[in-house]
Amino acid sequence: MSLRFSKRRYLALAMVVIAAGAVLALSIPSGRSSGPNPAVSFSTIPAEKLAVNGIILSAAQGAMASDASGGAAAEAASSALGGRAILESHYAHCVDTQRVPAVSEDCWAVSLDPQGITSNPPPGAPVQQATYVLVLIDPANDSVIEVAEGR
Repeated sequence: MSLRFSKRRYLALAMVVIAAGAVLALSIPSGRSSGPNPAVSFSTIPAEKLAVNGIILSAAQGAMASDASGGAAAEAASSALGGRAILESHYAHCVDTQRVPAVSEDCWAVSLDPQGITSNPPPGAPVQQATYVLVLIDPANDSVIEVAEGR
């Protein structure tokens, strides 16, 4: 009798553990959620500076692009701007609300070295050094979608 009682206890315990695991698995956020899309950030470009210019980078909505395609995209961004050094790149959902037509697609966002890029101000206004250069690259063909630079 004692043996049967132990088997029942273990069976009940196993069922509790399985149920708890299922609840835990369902409560862990996945890459897809109906809530806000998490931001993608660069250590070289504050998100606030991009947002002022209408650019918002968040987690990609489609399948993650391969690291190899990211390397090709980063090289395309660098080449498009005269071989500038690549600082960082992220595969992200790229939105630019100030561009006409607006951009809203998954793309490679590549941060390049802004050294030597300056503003072209009107006479009498001071020349300003760029603090960031961001290039958005189409993952399908490595073409430049947009170049954003700012201070």
